[in-house]
Amino acid sequence: MVIQSNMTSKSITEVWEDTVQVFQKYNVTITNKTLKELVTD
Repeated sequence: MVIQSNMTSKSITEVWEDTVQVFQKYNVTITNKTLKELVTD
C-alpha cells in the first residue's frame, strides 16, 4: 500500500501503527482530514 494525499492520517495509522511516531515527529495531526487538506490549511 502507498500513502496518498487523499488518505487521512487516522486511516493510515489504523493500518500502519508505526506511522503514529512519524506523524508525531513531524507534527502531523491524527485526524479525519486528508493529508492534502492538512497541507493546504
